[in-house]
Amino acid sequence: MRRLRSPSVMPAVALSFAVVQMGLGAAAGAQESGLFVFTRSQAGTYWQSGEDETRVCFAQGDHVRPRVVPGTGRIVLNSNRGPRPGIWFASVDGGLGERVCDGDQVCVSGDGQFLAFRRDGTIVRRELASGAEVVLSPPGSTSCSCPSFCPDGRVLFLSEEGGKTAVCRADPQKPGAAETLFAAEAKSAPRCSPDGQIIACQDGAHISLFDVRTGSHRRLTFAGGVQSWPMWSRDGRSLAYLQSPGPLDGPWHVYRVALDDPRRVAMVLRDVEVSPDWNGLGFTEGDVSEVPGDGLKVWRTDQPLPASTEATMLPSPGGGWTEAAGKTSGDVLVECDWGGVYLSAATGKLLLGQREADGLAATAEIRLLDAQSREASRVTSIEVSAPAASDVPVTATFAVNGGASLTATISVSRVWPFVELKPADRQAALLVRRTLALAVVPDRLAHDLVYEPSGYNQPSVPLPRAPFMLGMSAGTAGLLMVATPSSAQTVGLVRGADAQSFTGVQVHPDGEPALVSFLPGDDLWRRLDVARPEEGEGWDIVWSNPFPALWRAAVPVPDSALSLMVPTDTPNTELRIPLEEGHRLGVTPPQAIAYAYGPSQNAPLDRAMPVDILREALGLDRTADLLDTEGLRTYRHADEWVPYKDPRVALKMISWLRQRKRPGVQERIDGLCHDITLSLQGLDVRLKEYESFVGEVRGLTATPNMPADLTAWMAQQLAALDAALGARTVTPLGDVTPKVEAFRTNLDAPYDPFAAPVTRALAERQAHLSAYRAFAKNARDKAGRALAQSPDSRQVCEGLRDVTGQVLRKRYYLEGDWLGEEPLGGPEVSYEAIKDW
Repeated sequence: MRRLRSPSVMPAVALSFAVVQMGLGAAAGAQESGLFVFTRSQAGTYWQSGEDETRVCFAQGDHVRPRVVPGTGRIVLNSNRGPRPGIWFASVDGGLGERVCDGDQVCVSGDGQFLAFRRDGTIVRRELASGAEVVLSPPGSTSCSCPSFCPDGRVLFLSEEGGKTAVCRADPQKPGAAETLFAAEAKSAPRCSPDGQIIACQDGAHISLFDVRTGSHRRLTFAGGVQSWPMWSRDGRSLAYLQSPGPLDGPWHVYRVALDDPRRVAMVLRDVEVSPDWNGLGFTEGDVSEVPGDGLKVWRTDQPLPASTEATMLPSPGGGWTEAAGKTSGDVLVECDWGGVYLSAATGKLLLGQREADGLAATAEIRLLDAQSREASRVTSIEVSAPAASDVPVTATFAVNGGASLTATISVSRVWPFVELKPADRQAALLVRRTLALAVVPDRLAHDLVYEPSGYNQPSVPLPRAPFMLGMSAGTAGLLMVATPSSAQTVGLVRGADAQSFTGVQVHPDGEPALVSFLPGDDLWRRLDVARPEEGEGWDIVWSNPFPALWRAAVPVPDSALSLMVPTDTPNTELRIPLEEGHRLGVTPPQAIAYAYGPSQNAPLDRAMPVDILREALGLDRTADLLDTEGLRTYRHADEWVPYKDPRVALKMISWLRQRKRPGVQERIDGLCHDITLSLQGLDVRLKEYESFVGEVRGLTATPNMPADLTAWMAQQLAALDAALGARTVTPLGDVTPKVEAFRTNLDAPYDPFAAPVTRALAERQAHLSAYRAFAKNARDKAGRALAQSPDSRQVCEGLRDVTGQVLRKRYYLEGDWLGEEPLGGPEVSYEAIKDW
């Protein structure tokens, strides 16, 4: 699973701008001080110097990206005001001023004389004094973004071509002849150091430094989450940057890190939008965090691990150990700040270890299996490749008693606790040994599948296809994670003689890399009590003092595990499972299971979580594809854009507007009535998609390989769905639109005869959608359970899960049922927030 690098670079241009007093009357030539300019969601654009914070204007959003114009007392920002995105001046005492030109993603040269910005996918430089413009990006290129000035006046920017991103540099004296510097997975602007020699760039989830002279690069940030939008200090010795839980999630915090001490990071600002601006001078620092870094070494020894020893502590390098590189022999240990990977030549064992006070504690054992499931008995050759930027590849050949030898590439991460394994033989398998009290297959499209050892009698329990599975041992420390990015890879649990535990996980990588990790740390998962609340409906999960993270809670119920995402950034959190997800149960489930899924806004920077591991191994884009972020958090709401995704909000706006006899009210109400019709039309399209989906499922139930109990269950569920839908009516849209039209043409007409049929039509459609969606989720869960009991049915069960997954991911906004997933797409006015107007 060696990561395919695609362009990602971060801005490191030190804008040497004079202190901006922003029209506050400071004397010219006053000593400069640290200054940040930034936006805050739902608040506006601010500048802050020391403890003083002033709102410049009410422009807000991730498109604003304010910049100081040196020596002028003004800032420049991007605004969507008007028919096209544009660049505007603003100042503290005057607010938003004049419009400069069309464009966005503006930046300012160090002397304050030039702007560079994006316009229709090209990069343009504009002289402020004359307004003269020159296009810097290559002719015909329309996928450029994120410009920033170098100290010498050249401009860095990103160029997307063929699905890859390149960091480019353009000389204004040679327009259109930009040079490509390097590739990276960049989501924010590259920035050049004050001396012009180093480019700071985002590469995936982290920031790296690229040396223009030598072409070398090194990682600078190591924390969990995503680091982006770097800004250089004036002396070039440190960087400020943005920290967030993910590439799409804000608000962001600003941290600062010194180039010579990357393990120490300090908070500077909280809760800003993307792309703030810093003048590179001293600024008050807040909380300081220590994060593991890149302390990697490779060792070898001729003192083998005894074959009969079940090691709990791995040998630490000391006497008899030497640093290893190239072809070597004996045992090999690759260790980093998180822990290490020990390859025992004598036994053929690959041991994962986590760092403890006394050394490295073994956490899991990995064995290579041939096509006949025979275990490798010893290692016959080892070659350690030169460490790459992200990992250390080790190629080993394993002997198998009674079989041919097996070769595998073992890539050990430099900075995160995981190893990638790729057997050369497509028929080879991996056995990951660790005693597990339970296992979970996360499924954000439906519900998690929770596997308790006592529920299975067979020696092998196949798991459905999923990005990763988690194994939990007794206690709450650590998580075993096995990730299989390829859809051809399969995973199963191994059950031993003890009915109370699984003995490990077997993986068939299909010749592709598979990833194994043991995530260290206390309280990464826990069992929680569930109780009925004293008042109201639903379930309360009693949970005290979890550390801040994006937690996932699963409540095991028959055939499923009701699940939801729970971001926590404060302690003493109480969870609640909605009644609509559990109404079919006659009793309260005894316990829930909660586990850390990924970072939240204030998660500890030194904690590794499953999503962090995937982003490190696969990059941001491939992780987003694997987890289907688009299907989980995006939605549709009409064939045309409407301002309010919930028609009830439009109804409320109409009831308020009709009381005001002002110019423009009629036009506004005309538009809102049209939006209501569009929303109902969109719901009808969604209902037809579900109808088609049910027809496809009926065809699958006739498949010969479908397990008999699943076939019977599907027939029962389909009959129940038909009965439920048959008992409910859906008023045709043609019966509603005349009432909308009659009201629109006579605003003095009674309101209820217009609003009531619209509200009823909406509720009817949502009730049908709820029934369809519940059926799809239950069918997906049931197919996963059936697969565990009937391995021969994998193809048909996976087919049913695929069909249900495809319809569930094409969510309409008004389906609701987000279960803790935060919708993407900007803020939405909630009907609950305005219903009492």
